[in-house]
Amino acid sequence: LQLVSLEGTRFELNTIVLAAVSDMLGTILSQVSSNYDEDRYIVEWSIIYRIHDVSATNYYYTGAPPPEPPLLEHQNITLHVSYVPSGSDEDGRVYGNIVIELFPNEAPLHVDSFVSHIESDAYNHTIFHRVIDGFVIQGGDIQNQAGTGGYAGDWYGYCNGEPATGCDTADMTIPSEADNGLTHGPGTLAMARTSDPDSAGSQFYIVPNDSMPSHLDGSYTVFGQVTSGMLHVDAISEVDTDGSDTPFYDVIIEGAWVN
Repeated sequence: LQLVSLEGTRFELNTIVLAAVSDMLGTILSQVSSNYDEDRYIVEWSIIYRIHDVSATNYYYTGAPPPEPPLLEHQNITLHVSYVPSGSDEDGRVYGNIVIELFPNEAPLHVDSFVSHIESDAYNHTIFHRVIDGFVIQGGDIQNQAGTGGYAGDWYGYCNGEPATGCDTADMTIPSEADNGLTHGPGTLAMARTSDPDSAGSQFYIVPNDSMPSHLDGSYTVFGQVTSGMLHVDAISEVDTDGSDTPFYDVIIEGAWVN
């Protein structure tokens, strides 16, 4: 719809479907008129309309909300791990696969970051540095392998937990997606972070079968679920550790890939 003023100034509004013009014209004219001083007035108006045709499809306003974007397909990844079971030594090291289904619709940024690190081989030969029986097994520190480092797999607008326009790669973090409705339970994959909710980097944790850490729900972003290999998750959660929850023998991610 276009309106032309006394001085020839043209006011352009978003296209309005012809069927709605008659109902809205009076309101629009009064709104435009109110923007003028008393000695100015509209002396001419005209309606110019066109129904656009794109690929033989006519588009029109129905009053309905825009359609939801199509759902993304779930992705599956594999962590190939090795560990020394409780009571054994290096000669008894076990190798196995943990298969995890990722949820890109519920946690798109966390899934994207996780997959980016996998595709760049960043997780290969890193360790599960923190193992607490009956709670979680935690790994993914791609910098220091000690729980003190790690960063996002891509740029998501946050540095060290704060909104930013840019920063060093080592400071990039992921904003929280913990309010996605997913909860913690056996086999849950979630992202670790500091006390800042937007400080997640590359560290993650997996919940074993004998744990139900519901107190983490809504605070830490859940973005995947183990679908195969829980026997390895449970065995890792029971390995021998020192007083700081560090395994005596390294629990290693030998490799990781997108299935």
